[in-house]
Formats: sequence, C-alpha cells, structure tokens
Amino acid sequence: MEVVNAFDLKGDFSQIQEIIKLTGGEDTVMKKLDNNLLTTCSILGGITQDRSECLQVFIKCKPLVDWIKESMPAGLKELKVFVDLASISAGEGDMEIAKVNCLHSATTGYAPLIFNLEKECDTKMFLEKCEVVWKEFVPNPQLPQKLELTDVLELRVPEEEGIWLRETIIDMINFMTSSHV
Repeated sequence: MEVVNAFDLKGDFSQIQEIIKLTGGEDTVMKKLDNNLLTTCSILGGITQDRSECLQVFIKCKPLVDWIKESMPAGLKELKVFVDLASISAGEGDMEIAKVNCLHSATTGYAPLIFNLEKECDTKMFLEKCEVVWKEFVPNPQLPQKLELTDVLELRVPEEEGIWLRETIIDMINFMTSSHV
C-alpha cells in the first residue's frame, strides 16, 4: 500500500486492504474470501525481502521517477534516444559513461512502474507490473541500488554538481526540436 499511497494510485486496491485487515487481526466477512483474494494473498506472500526493497527504493526515488516520466513521455522509445545521445555527450569520461549506464539499467529495469503505471490501475495491474520488475531484478540484483544511485547523483547533490542528466535531456529536446524544423 505504500506505493499506492506514495504515487496516489486511484484504482481498486480493496483486496490488499482486506488482506491488511486480516493480518491485523480484524474480523472479515467470509464471503469476501474469494479466489481473487486468495490469488492476491499468494502473490503478496511471494514478496521477498529483496522484492520489497525494490519497491521501497522505487518509493524513495519518487522525485526522480516523476521527473523521468515528465521528461520522457514517450517512455522507453524516448529513453533509448536519450541514452544514445547521453552516451555520445559523455564522450570517454568514465564517470559520465557509468552514470549513463546506471540510469539506463535502472530505468529499463523499473520501466513498467515508471512508464506504465497508470493512476487508475488496480491490484491486479499493479502486481503484474511489479512481477515484470522483479523478473528484471533476478539477473540484475543491483537494480534498486542503480535507481538509488541515479537519484543521488542527480537530485540530491548541489545543483552545480548534479546537472548532467538535466543538461543531457535539455540537449536532447533541443536536438529533437531542431531536427523537426
């Protein structure tokens, strides 16, 4: 429910709320214990500490996530163009190349939650997007740290030290604008 609250999701999350009630010892009406609720319980039961950490980091990096969504409304297509341009502008600097790679890995791994999480999604849609992120997490267990590192590098350092991403986005927008003129 933390992601639901943090990202102000408006869909039907009554199943999760009902499960929270049950785990808190509250009484519930037996007819609410249907197959959908049991399926949701099963999925939630599979959320390991690592998967929970993925979501916690996603919440922690909300300003970065919001900024990426606003800066790249076309989603992964725009991200690919951005990464290509950022790689070119990074030149041969190891730190800049590492920043681009970190951003690309984190954003691609969390893409279902960054680009495809609709305000009106419900429990089922939300958990489906989480499952995709968790599948990305298996071969890339540093995924949460990469998102967190991108967040720290970009949004939590003094303005003059952490503007590479913003400048690259601006350059990309200028390039794309001039290319269409």
